[in-house]
Amino acid sequence: MAGVKMRVGALDAGLVFRADGTMEAMLPRVPEDRMPQNALIANALLWASFRPEVIERILDEMESGAAS
Repeated sequence: MAGVKMRVGALDAGLVFRADGTMEAMLPRVPEDRMPQNALIANALLWASFRPEVIERILDEMESGAAS
């Protein structure tokens, strides 16, 4: 899937997980008090992705919430 282009708006945030195991984060550069909610969530997920015990807990919580 080479050469895929994705439009990202000025205040959009995103995480791209590539098939080769690498990850790319796109976070807007805005003052902290004006940070959009989706950028805060992306930042938290990026931080958690480097801490296996944290991301595991998040996934467990998401799965238990889906089962309810």
